[in-house]
Amino acid sequence: MSIVVSNATVDTSCTTGNVRLVGGPNEYEGRVEICYNQMWGTICDHSWGTTEANVVCKQLGYQMTGSVSLRGSYYGHGKAPFVMGDMYCSSSRSSLLDCDHYFASYNTLYCGITNAASVVCLESCNDGDVRLSGSSVTYAGRVELCVERTWTTLCDQTWDFNDAAVTCRQLGYSSYG
Repeated sequence: MSIVVSNATVDTSCTTGNVRLVGGPNEYEGRVEICYNQMWGTICDHSWGTTEANVVCKQLGYQMTGSVSLRGSYYGHGKAPFVMGDMYCSSSRSSLLDCDHYFASYNTLYCGITNAASVVCLESCNDGDVRLSGSSVTYAGRVELCVERTWTTLCDQTWDFNDAAVTCRQLGYSSYG
């Protein structure tokens, strides 16, 4: 349920620390908003970087590395209140609230509507999944394996026909040829 309180909307379904992405073309990318005191607020893009983007993506259950941080309200103008700014995260953090930051009002962060932080996350995978990438056809490409919910490229140092056959079978293709 939402209730409007002086230009801000109280959302009784959000919990302090929850994050969401809004304004992007899909669920993996968008402007970062955080719930604080049952209100969704914008993150100021001052000091916003890849480590902070990785924490957001990890918190949302996406791949823990490889995120892209975007500044300058890339996915639309931020909306008051700007609740957090000057973010400094380490890769070990699992929530934006665990990062060093300033809580502040719209006026004290020196953030305008064009200073909203945004991210592009990489879709998470299940350990053991295999995919082919880097090719214009679906049946050829670089072999990638999901390890700890992150896509990694396999080394070809000891790669042979048997490895290729297993990969093709796992992807639903013939293991011959």
